[in-house]
Amino acid sequence: MNTGTLRSWSHLTGYGFLTVDGDEDASIFVHASKLRLAGVEFPSVGMRFTFDVAENPGRKPFATRLRAIDDSY
Repeated sequence: MNTGTLRSWSHLTGYGFLTVDGDEDASIFVHASKLRLAGVEFPSVGMRFTFDVAENPGRKPFATRLRAIDDSY
């Protein structure tokens, strides 16, 4: 399980990217559907999460099993 911060988010496209604590160069794709499963309806840059990273052949790794860290919003 990783911990990181939502570094970018687009309400128009419904996706964004997370950074991973300790590896700020990592860019992990996150989709609105995964955030809704975590109970987050209106994500904003700076929110913190725990999450797993899944691989998708031929595409960027993506976040799954997200959980918002309560004190981040």
